[in-house]
Amino acid sequence: MIDTEDLREYAHQIRASGGNADTQAADRLDEAAQTIETLRKQLPESMEHCTIRFIECEHGHGRLTADNWASHGCDACLIAELRWQNRAMIDTLIEVITAFSALEGTFERLKPWLK
Repeated sequence: MIDTEDLREYAHQIRASGGNADTQAADRLDEAAQTIETLRKQLPESMEHCTIRFIECEHGHGRLTADNWASHGCDACLIAELRWQNRAMIDTLIEVITAFSALEGTFERLKPWLK
């Protein structure tokens, strides 16, 4: 876990060493510490001590997760898989409807013979 006090201490040490480029680096460290503190304040109490991570799936889709979250895999990959399954079911439904229509026509032609 990143300690914002450490970041601020590093920034102080950099400023003490002098130099314009060093001041810019120190400013960025202070900004990072402020951003981290702001984001931590937005977390619910149950997540204050969790490590939040950004992970990528094998297809390059990224997501945030935390230590105490259940992992259900990549949402983008899951959505793509569900879309593929949905398309496959629609294709099957079209085949069934087409086959039924053909059988219905056959039944209508045979109906007079079945009486």
